[in-house]
Amino acid sequence: MAKPQFEIVEERDEAVKPSAFPTAALLLALRTMLSALRYVDHVCSFEEDTPLELIRALRPTVIVKGGDYKVSEVVGKEIAPVLLVPY
Repeated sequence: MAKPQFEIVEERDEAVKPSAFPTAALLLALRTMLSALRYVDHVCSFEEDTPLELIRALRPTVIVKGGDYKVSEVVGKEIAPVLLVPY
C-alpha cells in the first residue's frame, strides 16, 4: 500500500504570533517534530501574506486547521475540503 503524502505549510517566521511561538528555537523544534511524523513528506514556509498560491500549486486533498478557525476564514477552502481539529 502506498504511503499517503502530507504537505505541511506554515506561515513565515515573522507572521507567527509571538504568543504562539515565543522563540525561533521553538518554531524550529516544531518543524523538526512535524518533519519526523511518518506520514509527513514536507514541511515548508511561505513568504506571501496567505498560502493561496502554494495551496494552488500543491493541490492538497484536505486542509487541516486548528479548532479556533471557522471554515469561512480558511484560505484555500475553495480548492480542498477543510478539516477543523479541536484543541
